[in-house]
Amino acid sequence: MPKVEGSSGGTVTADLMGSIEGLWGCPASVSVGDLVQISGEQFVEKSNVSSPGEEHIIGFVTRKPTGSSCVVRYSGEVTLNGLSSGEDYFASEALGQISTVPSSTGYIQQVGRAKSDTVLVVSIHKRVIIT
Repeated sequence: MPKVEGSSGGTVTADLMGSIEGLWGCPASVSVGDLVQISGEQFVEKSNVSSPGEEHIIGFVTRKPTGSSCVVRYSGEVTLNGLSSGEDYFASEALGQISTVPSSTGYIQQVGRAKSDTVLVVSIHKRVIIT
């Protein structure tokens, strides 16, 4: 995959299928498949829709090279279990998870559409704050 070095030392990679991902620091509690948001410079944490602060959801963790780093996919496709083909998915009220049911507190943010029962096409939409 082609790589671009960022000014802050980060690396962004892209493949011919349109997937774009980058390397971030993260807590050990973040797992492959989690939906994450920016929580600091070069650092992410599990998404949290109940707190509509300055954090922004950016994508899904696809790999954990170390306990304190993760690769986040911003666009393209991710493999997840338990999807329903054709359904839209939103950031869930459960930290780092997704659901076909939009949140009822904090904010709503669509994050993709299931291409199949195991593949989500990542599409991070603008969030709508509902308080």
